[in-house]
Amino acid sequence: MGVALRSQYATLWRMDCSRRQFLQTGIALGGGLAIGSGILDATMARAAASAPASRVAVVRRKGVTGKDGGVRADVVKRMVFDAVCRATGLDSPRDAFGSLFSASDVVGIKVSCLAGKRMSTRPEVALALAEGVQLAGVKPFNVIVWERSSRELERAGYQIQRESRDLRIMGSDGDYESQPTDAGSVGGCFTRIVTRLCTRQISAPVLKDHDLSGVSLGMKNWYGAIHNPNKYHDNNCSPYVADLFGKSVLRERVRLVVCDALFAQCHGGPAYAPDFMWRFEGVIASLDPVAHDAVGARIIEDERRRRGLPALLEDRRPPRWLERAAALGLGTADRQQIKLIEG
Repeated sequence: MGVALRSQYATLWRMDCSRRQFLQTGIALGGGLAIGSGILDATMARAAASAPASRVAVVRRKGVTGKDGGVRADVVKRMVFDAVCRATGLDSPRDAFGSLFSASDVVGIKVSCLAGKRMSTRPEVALALAEGVQLAGVKPFNVIVWERSSRELERAGYQIQRESRDLRIMGSDGDYESQPTDAGSVGGCFTRIVTRLCTRQISAPVLKDHDLSGVSLGMKNWYGAIHNPNKYHDNNCSPYVADLFGKSVLRERVRLVVCDALFAQCHGGPAYAPDFMWRFEGVIASLDPVAHDAVGARIIEDERRRRGLPALLEDRRPPRWLERAAALGLGTADRQQIKLIEG
């Protein structure tokens, strides 16, 4: 795909995203959006009702995981590419990634490595994403797989490559902006990987439970981008998860969420809890971070129910921040507006 065509796709995506966010904000405020001295007119109300559903792709392949906890890298790559194609509605990985990124971008892939090797974003998933980004014309050096610390990355099986002329893999390692940025209820210093290095980002979380926020998925993954995430866990991490993601440096740069759901965990998170891990053998992808997390939360709730565990609401840790994120226009949590694509 040529640069001009990629630019057209990116422009169309931004237009569609902005329109959807505008409409969802109006709906979240109760269906009456003030415009001057009037309210949302009938034409715009009809447009809101017919707004295109957010696409969430769930791709599963039986046998992709081994008995030893390993995964088949070739199958993982095909799953990641297939999921991104389905999420974008485009037929080829080159077109799909090219609709989101351009050759001039520096693309960060934010992985989740807090829980150690068995419940972190697998290198195979991150490397597949890095290869996909390069299909869009991004140079290998301009793709950065990153996490809060190099130590966490190494524990999860990554080899640090901070100065590599190929793919870079690095931790923030305390390199934060000197001044905090207010983001609604959140005030924190962002890592310079977010503020200065990368023009675009991918969130690559793990499908897992969290003992306070209910689930830890694509939006909560960005707690690893600020210096003081420990301050934002009250009230089931709401409104903090949504308010943090609502900051422009994230909201405007995160183009894609691809969740490593090869192994998943339905209780005992965010630490590794083997008794509650299961083989989901999947990858979940979406351009809508709220829809993505709503689908992921439902998968975890279903597994909890299958095991006889209480629902997250009954366990006093519902993912309240999903409603806040939808109200902020960051995406949709409404099942009727989510197009689930399974395959």
